[in-house]
Amino acid sequence: MDSMLVVNQMKGIFKIKNRDLWPVHNACIELVHKFEKASFDHVPRELNKLADEQVNKALDEALRAQQQEVNK
Repeated sequence: MDSMLVVNQMKGIFKIKNRDLWPVHNACIELVHKFEKASFDHVPRELNKLADEQVNKALDEALRAQQQEVNK
């Protein structure tokens, strides 16, 4: 991911100072434990454009599907 802060938080190098983020972090840690292996690596934003585009596309599609369900 392109956030070095989040990578270091997920690796346990940095603490989560914002208490509002603790539940999100804990949920992520629980999900990670469901995998046999997981790793977190920093990728500079300029090298991460394709992945960023794909995530935005997936989020847009999920939002569209959710809105269609609400409108039914």
